[in-house]
Amino acid sequence: MQYGSILTITNASAATVGRYYCVESEKSEEDMDEMIKQEFATSVYVFVIDHNQPLVPVNYQTMKRNRGKKFVIPCKPSYPKVNVELCYESGKFCMTKCDPSKGFSIYDETFHTSLEGFVCRCNHAVNHIPKLESVGLPKPSITSDTQGIIPLGKRIRLVCSVTLTPNKQIEMTWKTLPNYQPADKNERIQVGQMIVSPHPELYNRDLATRELIIENATLEDKRTYRCEVSDEQYNINYHSYRVHVRDTSDDYVILNRMTHRAVINRKRNSNGEFKPIDIFVKFRSYPSNITYSWVKDDALLSDSSVDKYHMEQTENYVRLTISDPTVNDTGVYTTVVNAGAATNNFSVQVHVHDKPFVHMESKRTIVGEEVEFLCNVVGYPLPEIRFWYQPCLEVPWDNCSNDHSTSRELN
Repeated sequence: MQYGSILTITNASAATVGRYYCVESEKSEEDMDEMIKQEFATSVYVFVIDHNQPLVPVNYQTMKRNRGKKFVIPCKPSYPKVNVELCYESGKFCMTKCDPSKGFSIYDETFHTSLEGFVCRCNHAVNHIPKLESVGLPKPSITSDTQGIIPLGKRIRLVCSVTLTPNKQIEMTWKTLPNYQPADKNERIQVGQMIVSPHPELYNRDLATRELIIENATLEDKRTYRCEVSDEQYNINYHSYRVHVRDTSDDYVILNRMTHRAVINRKRNSNGEFKPIDIFVKFRSYPSNITYSWVKDDALLSDSSVDKYHMEQTENYVRLTISDPTVNDTGVYTTVVNAGAATNNFSVQVHVHDKPFVHMESKRTIVGEEVEFLCNVVGYPLPEIRFWYQPCLEVPWDNCSNDHSTSRELN
């Protein structure tokens, strides 16, 4: 293989479960999640069906907890569809909402007063987790009102933020890759002062922010920007954000599906019911404010919380929910998104599997008259349609036998 590498896993078990990264050798010591954001790496998560060990083994003794809004305890299953609980050792509080590839997300406002350890359990398996020591600095985050893709000549605004304990003294610095040098300051590039204020959502926490603004973006501004935070104890943490500058100043809309499924197939569950169908479409646009609509087979759909369809928009995606789906909802669903002068559309095929429903109406006619029968059939997969003829007695005229031995197929 000229441009790749093959990894083979033998004798797989719960100890093998985890995320595997493919990255260039010279960047193997970097933060892998950061490398993925900068498009220097890809990853795949591997589950192993290990009934003898439903929990992924983790050495919790070596774990430290970074201070901040959220941290993750890797109490997780070795394969999906396994119920996992994370509880206080005293049993006072339990969590059941687990990301099977990461574990449990713990928020400071929920657990910052905890003086005890945890128990991770699943079926017959139990792992004890000692009290996690808080160390270091939390990871900052970077947001952009243009979602990282900027038309040529437009304004770039990046905001770095980090959650802190009150009166925590830190420095916040903007740097550029690949040399991690402080960001330039000139007539186009401005770095604002760090602002610290009470957190608008978290009790007894501060929020520190600092802006990086680039006016009249050029192709040279297409690079990765890093926000670093540090304290007097030499703790450092950072977050990177890759900015793409387009070679045109035109508005744009980029649409992608959020899953790998190009077609949605919906069948009845074990209770004989159809679950609602959710269609997610990710978008990136400039300007960021959009309008959108949904159509099914070229027919415009309307949003109603009490009707068939419900539509939702976030800063990253648009969603269409189809309630109480039936075979009649099989079709092609298309979202049309507009941003400024730009427009784009994205289509998803939906197939609702169900047995055929057949409808024909009775006809009255006279001898010698031509009769047309219309057979309406709805079903998926597409049903095969055949016509059969069943003779009836002359007296009474509507006495048609159920004895199919007297019927014959019409060609």
